[in-house]
Amino acid sequence: MDCCRIITRFILFGVSILFCLETGAQRISNFNLYAVGKSVSVNFTIVKGSSCSGYSVFHSLDSVNFSLIEDYAGICSSSSEDYSNSYTHTNPTQNHFNYYKVQIAIGEVSEVKSIYVTQNSNSGLILYPNPIGGTDDQMNFRALASPNNHLSGYIYDVNGKKYADLDVKTYDTKASFSVSGFKSGIYFVWLSDGELLYTGKFIVLY
Repeated sequence: MDCCRIITRFILFGVSILFCLETGAQRISNFNLYAVGKSVSVNFTIVKGSSCSGYSVFHSLDSVNFSLIEDYAGICSSSSEDYSNSYTHTNPTQNHFNYYKVQIAIGEVSEVKSIYVTQNSNSGLILYPNPIGGTDDQMNFRALASPNNHLSGYIYDVNGKKYADLDVKTYDTKASFSVSGFKSGIYFVWLSDGELLYTGKFIVLY
């Protein structure tokens, strides 16, 4: 009897390995969170070749107890190319760390990631020249309430997908970042000094 159990377990183990190889166990990639105003954009990619028939997005305030906030029952992958997915959580808890994870319909779960959402949004961000184009590749800005301060954040496009990370130091209230290599289009800036959140929009014309 013990021999039969061992053989059965061995067969089941082999079948599970073959299933993982066939379906591609690690299919979630590029899982990231971005603040879009007071909302959170949840972005992730399903690698090509997988058969994804739906996904779920979960939210938590303690990284342990999660609630379902999105249950998408549809095609979320492609057999020929990586497929980008996104969901916007419009009511995260303000002035608090918010935790998220994504699960594909057949069971794969992403890692847990967190983002701090703040109500302390400051409109005092001036971007210039705006639009930018031609021979210009440096976007200048002034963060009016953060003189001689360190700011970090990112740039994202109209689809909520991150385009570049930002890590700058203001001198007086001025600083700049490069837009070299950017395609023509509309972009959004998210910057924080740890207390205040700065948001703005600029246009690239080439």
